[in-house]
Amino acid sequence: HLRASMEDEFASFHKRTGTTIVYITHDQAEAMALADRIAVMDGGRLAQLATPRELYHEPANEMVASFISQGILLPVDVLSAEERGHCKVRVLGAELVVRCRPGERPRTGAKVCCRSADLDVSPDGPGFDGLVKRVIYQGGSARIEFAPSTSPDLTLHFEQPDPVLLESGAHARLRIRSGWLIPAAGAAS
Repeated sequence: HLRASMEDEFASFHKRTGTTIVYITHDQAEAMALADRIAVMDGGRLAQLATPRELYHEPANEMVASFISQGILLPVDVLSAEERGHCKVRVLGAELVVRCRPGERPRTGAKVCCRSADLDVSPDGPGFDGLVKRVIYQGGSARIEFAPSTSPDLTLHFEQPDPVLLESGAHARLRIRSGWLIPAAGAAS
């Protein structure tokens, strides 16, 4: 409770005074709760300066994507630019539309960042097939470990609320509901 009360006190002080506060922490949840903007550092260099929502939904590079809330990075081929700020990609054998920087163009070597909350069971819809490696029931939900058929050495982790419909050893189909395209390192959009 001390941490929550300190977060409340910092937020209240900032709101009352309008004072700029530089707060250094290694706790992501604390930074997200308190900050208007967050600077993510990598090897002593600024990797990204953005709002908490921008860091989570639009990480600048692979390091920021994997660092912030353990983003899942998957290799993709960018197939085409769709409407402004969206592009069609192929990931794990499935085609989907993800968010991207305006002006993105077809390329290889890019990655898509998604979160475990973006993964859904999709029995009859679009997606990619694979094997349910493990189901860990956690009371009200289960943590699922899933290996895509096209990349059996890759394990994706996601939560499924009750009723848990998957069993260890079963074949299933997953879809990615949302993702953000990260161009190949060193590539210009």
